[in-house]
Amino acid sequence: MACLCLPLCAQTDQGSMLVGGSAGLDYTVQSGNRAFNASLSPQGGYFVIDNFAVGLRIPLGLQSVSSKAAASSGSEIESNTFTYRVGIGPFVRYYFGKSAIRPFVNGGADYQYSRTREKDSFSEQRRVQRQDSYSIFGGAGMAYFISTFVGLETQLGYTYFRSGELNRYSRLGLTVGLQIYIPRK
Repeated sequence: MACLCLPLCAQTDQGSMLVGGSAGLDYTVQSGNRAFNASLSPQGGYFVIDNFAVGLRIPLGLQSVSSKAAASSGSEIESNTFTYRVGIGPFVRYYFGKSAIRPFVNGGADYQYSRTREKDSFSEQRRVQRQDSYSIFGGAGMAYFISTFVGLETQLGYTYFRSGELNRYSRLGLTVGLQIYIPRK
């Protein structure tokens, strides 16, 4: 039993590293409007003390929105928007316990650059908007170590975005992830 537990305990020891990330997908339909969101957040970290890692993540995202609205003339205006995001930021993560299933909490902040392309059926014009934004995130989850070096995880997280003075919003979401733990030498 001690031989089986020892490799699991070493995964989050001081000097170990973690490499992996999380992904999320959602599709929303409401009153004829459709929205698709995809996100991927690769990350890498270093355990500065047992169970406590600091690192860097690179959040990436795509969003496609198609909406319809009634015009004053009685016709319908269709609008299509496509946005991509690229970011970078630090994170911290703390694991509890030494078993094969470990709860964790994490948090961090990101700087993100986004580019949005929009076209509507009324003006037939294409508009492109570039924007810098900032986000703060935090969450709690469970990591299940399926082997000595690989963990599957799920996390419920909250993110607050701010872009400019007027564009602020928050998101509560569930993500799944995969982490590879590299032991210290």
